Amino acid sequence: TQCRGINAVGQMVGVYQSDDTKSHAFVKDGSEFIRIDVPGATDTRGFGIDPRGQIVGRYTSPNGIVHGFFRSRDGAVLTIDAPGATETEASGITPQGEITGIYQTTDGRFHGYILSKGGFQTIDVPDAVNTGSAAGGVWMAGSGELAGYYQPQGAPPGQNRAWVRLANASFHTYLFPGSTDTCFFNINERGDLVGRYIAGGVEHGLYVDRLGRRPPGQ
Repeated sequence: TQCRGINAVGQMVGVYQSDDTKSHAFVKDGSEFIRIDVPGATDTRGFGIDPRGQIVGRYTSPNGIVHGFFRSRDGAVLTIDAPGATETEASGITPQGEITGIYQTTDGRFHGYILSKGGFQTIDVPDAVNTGSAAGGVWMAGSGELAGYYQPQGAPPGQNRAWVRLANASFHTYLFPGSTDTCFFNINERGDLVGRYIAGGVEHGLYVDRLGRRPPGQ
């Protein structure tokens, strides 16, 4: 069982595996545990939830294709497929209803995206081979700031750098001192960041506040 997102009222979304090894999304609302499966899917995973209880995630269709999805409070499900994508995943949803995620193209590369009323907008970090990965990689605060991780040109898979895109569309990248891999996994409304870094083959949790400061000893 993994809890992957939480909204301002404390509702959590995530994914768990049943005895038959299938993955199912869930919402935990107080003491209530709600299982969520996209109809016809062989695998459903929940990743983000907004203050209204609407969730986003991914599901796998019987032909093995991965699609993003949005589920409204009344249970209606909308499939999300980025234009030209072979695989799409929805990672997060803001209070304003903007959805972020990643998609993969036929050349095997991963790209970030924002889905809003204006349509799809691709997000690629400058000099990136991949923006994100099959595990996700783009999150958005309601203020418009984005965060995630990317594989730089010339770097092998698994040697990522974290990034932030500010509301003015400027990118800033980050590699924890002494690490070979640094990733941001979420950003809150204040601009505080959480993620991980790998140093000496050991994985560590990471917190960076909106001013770029780390806690003492981290």
